[in-house]
Amino acid sequence: MKSVSSTILLLALISIPGLLSAQISGADLSEKLTVRIIPEFPKPNEPVTVRISSPSYNLDSSSIVWTANGEIVGQGTGVKEVTIQSQNIGVETLVTASITLASGAVFQKNININPAKIDFVWEAKTYTPPFYKGKALFSAESGLVVTVIPQIYGVNGAINPDDAIYKWTKNRQVLNNQSGYGKRSLHITGSFWGRDEEITVEVTSKDGSVRAKGSVVVSPKNPMVVIYEDSPLLGVLYNRAITSQFNLSQNKEVTFFSSPFYFSSVAISEENMLYEWSMNNEKIESASQGNSITFRAESELKGASLVGLSIKRTDAISQKSSSQFYINFE
Repeated sequence: MKSVSSTILLLALISIPGLLSAQISGADLSEKLTVRIIPEFPKPNEPVTVRISSPSYNLDSSSIVWTANGEIVGQGTGVKEVTIQSQNIGVETLVTASITLASGAVFQKNININPAKIDFVWEAKTYTPPFYKGKALFSAESGLVVTVIPQIYGVNGAINPDDAIYKWTKNRQVLNNQSGYGKRSLHITGSFWGRDEEITVEVTSKDGSVRAKGSVVVSPKNPMVVIYEDSPLLGVLYNRAITSQFNLSQNKEVTFFSSPFYFSSVAISEENMLYEWSMNNEKIESASQGNSITFRAESELKGASLVGLSIKRTDAISQKSSSQFYINFE
């Protein structure tokens, strides 16, 4: 399983009453401020800019003092933004803007920044041969399962991933039928064109107080076929692929076995896979629709012949591959 990480931001805006001026509370004044976080979904331990604006007040002439967890990080007239360092996953930073307007009114705006993390794990429903140590890769028209492991924190600590609500999007299209409470996994099928699949998930706590967002891009790979020798004593020699040539002595025979990679796993059967062998670009009729073939070197045979194999799925034409090599008859 491959893990891809995407970082998100949890925001809670809290208005704290400040001093009264002209019988207008600081809480009322702070409601007329707009806060912007840059980047919108910061990673842990990276610079984060907090910017304020207001259509109602002239902040350029206001005295503004910025603090982060009680320490002054910026101040001055018209200082409408400040850059801080975000903390570790689940560690909150309280950024406060204390504003004194030219009229003398004083109020505060508090912004809680709490970086979180969403791990994406994807699994391609494609075939790989026995003993293959690599990952089964995603290909066009194959199945893909994406599962997320969110690490998000609210005021009471970590939120159980099974108690969250998930909103899935594929290539900016919301998948309502796969979204909902506790739906941490997404099941899709790759497109015929083999395009990248951009998967986005929005995670919301059950009470709606915490929201997180992350995304991952999964790129399809081309299916392929690899040919091996099928030894009568040892079986298929998966540790030695035949890529360019194979030497065959006189009066000997050899069986070649082909193995597909990254074709849809549900299609690895003779009903759904078509195998076509050829020699010197001429189709071998007796070997059609079989994943193995046997050659024998007669005593009078000399030289080399080009052996080819093409395979494809009969119900997904984008899944196909070919391979060829030379047999040297000695």
